[in-house]
Amino acid sequence: FAFPGVDGHELVGRAFDFEAGEVFDRDKVVYLVREDGAVPFASVAWPGFIGVVTGMNAEGVVLVVHGARAGEPSAQGMPVAFSLRETLAHAHTADEAVALLRDQHVMVSHIVFVADGHGNVDIVERAPGQEAYVRKGHERLQVTNAFEGPLANDPKNLRVRETTSSDDRAARASELLDGLSPGRDVRDALAILRDHGCA
Repeated sequence: FAFPGVDGHELVGRAFDFEAGEVFDRDKVVYLVREDGAVPFASVAWPGFIGVVTGMNAEGVVLVVHGARAGEPSAQGMPVAFSLRETLAHAHTADEAVALLRDQHVMVSHIVFVADGHGNVDIVERAPGQEAYVRKGHERLQVTNAFEGPLANDPKNLRVRETTSSDDRAARASELLDGLSPGRDVRDALAILRDHGCA
């Protein structure tokens, strides 16, 4: 999720645990990456993981990938973790990040949450062989693991909605964001991340 803080900065939060196995919920590391000719970035991942699933670059662009299911995987294209790494290394704004994400050919379906320090927040839904679908937001937006664009009625997406907590988490996040006071700050973001009201 993202929302503007009282100090004018965009606050972004990610609950980095998910229904793929307990091992992914533990032992995370933060990588600081500086490459020649690229925008430096920080990546939150696991030891030995060289791609990006959650990161922020020195220009204030934030990318977070969320698993989603639709269509069929492809043997050709760019793995999602390298896709996000490439985008973080070259985007200076959310708009630039979205343009880069649109141009990439992907191997599996997923959702990318994009935000920047100017209050731009976008959700990019991608699947192999499909044109990327972008939900544009401004300042406040949340995402879980379900497609809401053209892939919403894909049987795999419907199964995610029926068999996981995705819809419940989305509803709870929306409820918490709607209830934020005008003086919201990082403490509000932490409270949302620590909330288990939808369990």
